[in-house]
Amino acid sequence: ANVLARIKGELGIDEGGRTEDGKFSIGCARCIGMCAMAPVLTVGDKVFGGVGENDVRELLEAHGFETPEDDKPNRTSRKGTAPGGTR
Repeated sequence: ANVLARIKGELGIDEGGRTEDGKFSIGCARCIGMCAMAPVLTVGDKVFGGVGENDVRELLEAHGFETPEDDKPNRTSRKGTAPGGTR
């Protein structure tokens, strides 16, 4: 539930909603057959397992979500990589 709340907060939308630019939406599914890797997110046709609340912003940014500069933490950039170092 914390991961979903973080996604909603980052995107500024609720379940069933879509960002103003149409790039992101939130939909929930009861099962995608990945229970052992929960919590699981899908972005397009990619599946990400074991996603934690602290992975959300990096995962969204790796897929084109632009966080306002004022909200970005001061950290070393890993642009182009998803959480866990995968591309």
